[in-house]
Parts: sequence; structure tokens; C-alpha cells
Amino acid sequence: MNKIFLKIKENWSDPVWSIVIATIIISVGGSILAMLYSFALSLYYSISFSEAFGVITTFLNETVEIKIWLFLVLLVTYFILVFTPFIEFAKNIKLKVKNYYNSSNAEKQELPSAPSHSTPFFNHRMASAFPGIRELTWFENPTEATKRLEILLRKPIKFDPVNSKFESRPIWWFRGGRALYIEEFKKMGRRKVLMNHDQLKVKRIAAYQSASYYKDFVYVEVVGEKQTGLYSLDKDDIKRHIDTYGYSREEYGIIKNKIG
Repeated sequence: MNKIFLKIKENWSDPVWSIVIATIIISVGGSILAMLYSFALSLYYSISFSEAFGVITTFLNETVEIKIWLFLVLLVTYFILVFTPFIEFAKNIKLKVKNYYNSSNAEKQELPSAPSHSTPFFNHRMASAFPGIRELTWFENPTEATKRLEILLRKPIKFDPVNSKFESRPIWWFRGGRALYIEEFKKMGRRKVLMNHDQLKVKRIAAYQSASYYKDFVYVEVVGEKQTGLYSLDKDDIKRHIDTYGYSREEYGIIKNKIG
């Protein structure tokens, strides 16, 4: 039973499967309610279950007069509710095909050469993402913070490692005792981003631009998310991670709305 509920939860956000699931729920639920009502009628009026069910069937087959304007309103509402998810589904399919085509072409294209050293490159990106900032400035709104990170880490941030005269991965992140270059950045929601392989829920950011072009940095503060349940980490595990690395994380992948 739990597997069924998990399957329904996974597919509920799908524009097509949500309609199928809702139709099944309404059909099954309506049948159960009709049978319960028939059973109650049979007990109350001391008649057989088939006779009580026949009363409901007769009632449902009766003709009802309705105003034309009301019929048109219901018809338009019906088409909106039915076709809107299908239109959204078609758009999603088109977007996936387009993204696949673009990613295939991107793989075929050669990486560009790095235009300059990492420090002036990052300084230029800082100026475009945080114009006019000359001191430590906090951006408390997660939506604005995410937009500025999009500008800062827009493509290209990955360059040809062979033919470039300068660093092929000029921007790096530092977290706890670890560090790595950033070569991919993608916005996943109003405040969620994917930085390389790390999904981050942004809380706020701080930007600092020094008078020296090589002393710029951005501090990103994230919000802890609920565990997926794959590892069932307890408080001691999380504390040990924080003491060792400076933070706690879990590694997982999502394929067709399934976590594994």
C-alpha cells in the first residue's frame, strides 16, 4: 500500500498522470459512495440492496434542464481544466527535445579559450552581478540572491584546458575544508540552484568587492533541507559530518521523479 501511495505522489506533479490519477480516484470514490448510500437506503426503507441501487441509477438517468449560458460556462471550464494540462505537457515535451538538441550540439562544439586570468575574469563578473558594490553587502531576499548568482555564474565559466593560455576553470567554491572549481550552474527554482552536482537552497548571499581586483568574493548561505530517507542519518551522524567537514550532506540522484 505504501508503494502505491509513493507512486501516486511521484506522478501527481505530471500534467497527464495527474488527470489519470484524479479520474481513477473520482471513479472509485464515486462507486464506493454509491454503494454505501444504497446500503444505507436498503437498511432505512427495508428494501433489497438491488432496489436501493436501482433508485440511485434512476436518479442519475433523469433529465435536468439547464440554462444555455450556464451550460456554456461549464463547457468552457471543462475544456480549460482538461486541455490546460495537456498543453503544459506538450510544452514540456517540446522543451525537453529542445534541451536535448542544444545539449547535443553543445557537446559537439569546442570549448572557448579563457579570455583572461581568473582574478580579472571574476572581477568582471562581480561588476556585472553586483554593480556599484564597494563594501560587504548582504542580499537577504532569496529570489534576488539567486538572480545575482545566475549573472555571476552565467556561461561560459568552463574553458578549453588545452588551448587556453589562462585557467580553464577560473571560479572556485570553498566550503569547510574543501574546495573545487565551478563549471556548471543552473537555477532550479525561485531559491534552489544546482552548482556542479550540489543542490543548494539559497537563504541569502553577501558580496564583497575590494579596491584590489583580486580580493573579491561571494558568500552563499544555504538552508538545510529534509533528509531523503536513503541514509537515515541521526543527530550524531550529522554532528560528526559538521565537525569533520564543516557541513553535512547526502549524495543521491533523481531519475524520473525517483530518488536513488
